[in-house]
Amino acid sequence: MDALVADSIKPNSGDPHAESLWHLALAINKESEMLASSGNFLSAMVPSLGVKPLGWLGSSVALYADEESFWKQLEQSDEAETFLKTNYHRLPVAIIPEPAWSTRGATCISRATVVRPAMGIPAR
Repeated sequence: MDALVADSIKPNSGDPHAESLWHLALAINKESEMLASSGNFLSAMVPSLGVKPLGWLGSSVALYADEESFWKQLEQSDEAETFLKTNYHRLPVAIIPEPAWSTRGATCISRATVVRPAMGIPAR
């Protein structure tokens, strides 16, 4: 998969925290064919957006599972499959993409998608 690359990951990338049971951080290639075509698809879906839909994406993504009572309850359950089916929404697992920008970037995106159209200003 060309979206994942053997590249350096910045220290503290991927939201490292003490509560995680395991934590995996992967470098991503924003220029990969898969991510480029995904961005093009999203641009075609919302052409008035005027920004690159995946432009906020940084250089890594993290996957982690946190220590929670959920795991003990799953272990103690007589019907693990049923427990998972009824409690999947409680799974203490997350996928966290590293943003390319600070909060300022998110503010620009929200301005382009929410504020400008609400004020009657066409999105760029």
